[in-house]
Amino acid sequence: MDNRKYKLMALFLAVGIACSLIAFLVYHYYSTRSYVTVQAEIIDIQKYYGESNDNNMVLYKKEILRYSYQGNTYTSSRETFRLTLHRIGDIYNVRCDPNNPEKIENQTKVIQSVLVCLMCILFSTIVIIDVRKNSKRRI
Repeated sequence: MDNRKYKLMALFLAVGIACSLIAFLVYHYYSTRSYVTVQAEIIDIQKYYGESNDNNMVLYKKEILRYSYQGNTYTSSRETFRLTLHRIGDIYNVRCDPNNPEKIENQTKVIQSVLVCLMCILFSTIVIIDVRKNSKRRI
């Protein structure tokens, strides 16, 4: 396979991933645009460890949150990065679905998805640059 085909494949990969990222962000915006902001308190933090728990490494945390919406109290949970500095008793804003107040927006999953897509776009760009450099050396 010649360099033009590699370049074209990498370009289509980068464009495809970029379009997927844009579609995901548009979908997320429209599916959560009616969510309302409420103050939530962390009432518990559960830690999840890996299969080989030799070094007690936390893979991720799940925060258990309590919040009020329209006079009712709800409890919900969401996964967070293992390095977050949130503690039990901390209060911060979350967004909940007014039609189903037990459902909250999980920003961690959005951030993870965006980071994966950006890493794939970066990888495709590196491949394009590498193929371009190699094709110039052969001339």
